[in-house]
Amino acid sequence: MSWVTYYLIFDWALRLLMIMVVLRRQWLPSVKFSWLALVLFLPELGAVLYLLLAVNYLGWRRKREHKYVLGLTGAKVRAEHLQEKMPASNVEVRVEQRAMMLQAQSTSGNPIVGGSDIRFISSTKRYVELVCEDIDRATDHVHLLYYIFCDDDYGRQIINALIHARGRGVTCRLLVDAAGSRHFIKSPAFSELKRAGIEAEAVLPVSVLRHKFSRIDMRNHRKIAVMDGCVAYAGSHNVVVENYGSEKNQNWIDLSGRYEGPVVGQLQQVFLDDWLYQTQMELKEDGLFPKLADAGEMPAQVVPTGPNYEAETFRRVFIAALNSAQEKIVITTPYFVPDEPTALALSMAADRNVEVIVIVPAVNNHPLVKLAGEFYYDYLLASGIKIYQFSGGLLHSKTVTVDDAFGLLGSANIDIRSFHLNFEVNTLLYGAAVTRRLWEEQRMYLSYSAELDLATWRQRSTWRKYGESLASLFSPLL
Repeated sequence: MSWVTYYLIFDWALRLLMIMVVLRRQWLPSVKFSWLALVLFLPELGAVLYLLLAVNYLGWRRKREHKYVLGLTGAKVRAEHLQEKMPASNVEVRVEQRAMMLQAQSTSGNPIVGGSDIRFISSTKRYVELVCEDIDRATDHVHLLYYIFCDDDYGRQIINALIHARGRGVTCRLLVDAAGSRHFIKSPAFSELKRAGIEAEAVLPVSVLRHKFSRIDMRNHRKIAVMDGCVAYAGSHNVVVENYGSEKNQNWIDLSGRYEGPVVGQLQQVFLDDWLYQTQMELKEDGLFPKLADAGEMPAQVVPTGPNYEAETFRRVFIAALNSAQEKIVITTPYFVPDEPTALALSMAADRNVEVIVIVPAVNNHPLVKLAGEFYYDYLLASGIKIYQFSGGLLHSKTVTVDDAFGLLGSANIDIRSFHLNFEVNTLLYGAAVTRRLWEEQRMYLSYSAELDLATWRQRSTWRKYGESLASLFSPLL
């Protein structure tokens, strides 16, 4: 037989093998269809991408490690340091929010706690200044976890603050994602931190050889800072200048919170879980969980999510939030690629006469992701959902407000990557006062946004419609 015959036999055998593999996966039909289309038309490429991208679990070894982490820290530390300080029964929740609160608690293990306070921070410059001020005030420890950390003007301020803190005896630990911070990890600054005594680690190292254990693009997308267990930061800010990697030097528009009160202990626990998970070192210092007095009246609940759980944990919390709405939902996200259950939940909210507003960037730094999300616009607009395009920069803020009852602030986007792949952390903020404050931030975004009109949207070019349809087929692979 000729080499052509051998190739055709191999090619069709690979197709049949990959079809059997894909059909066995417990995926939504749309996800299966995307993979089947790929392996049928391009079997070799499909097989390689499947090995690298489709294994959205951490493998038996990492799953076992994670269960050990949750068993060790979740059962012991949370019980000893968190729940005794502010039991869930001490916080009243509206009846319509109770199902969402229980869903979030089931997902994260964290109860809702009262007595906290939040300061919203939109300016990246001010965010870095405040983080450095709290590092300078630290007397026991500083814990930082970021997806992107760069040795630029802002990163250098935090690097210097860490080195000075370590010089006066403060324990400093830094976790950065191995992909998002790859240039920083290879830079002299990373070695400089280690020489100064800062415990710096790269999370989820990127290597094709890791495909037996996880997707190589599975990332830790969290952004957390904790100082002395008394103050914490969480939201969408990375440690990088505002115009990082964006087209036409657009500034990234972010929003984070500076937290005080009992909720800080839950953010501390997320960092400790990630630290133990990455280093296999359990931290037991006495100062990690100081007794925290009430700093305000806000009930809050930290919800870490990721592929180390058996289900799409963030999507479950998000859909529970949508289902609780009675009057109004406002969402801001840079990457909006809803899957079928999410699109349906948004549409169902509009069916109940809930006003649903989605704010996305007019110009996106990931054109393929933008196209994939735009495929859903016609369906959502026709359902009565309002979509606004923000023109004041690259809107990177990830927020949700529901009625005047609660808000969500964190690192997760409304896309399949945050639903299935990334380690994320979000905070649920309960109460009319904090929800209205978060809504004021969202209203600022609306002032720089233009609403899409369904009739005008349908006049876009045929080629663009084809591009959206094609991108949507591969959205489960992004």
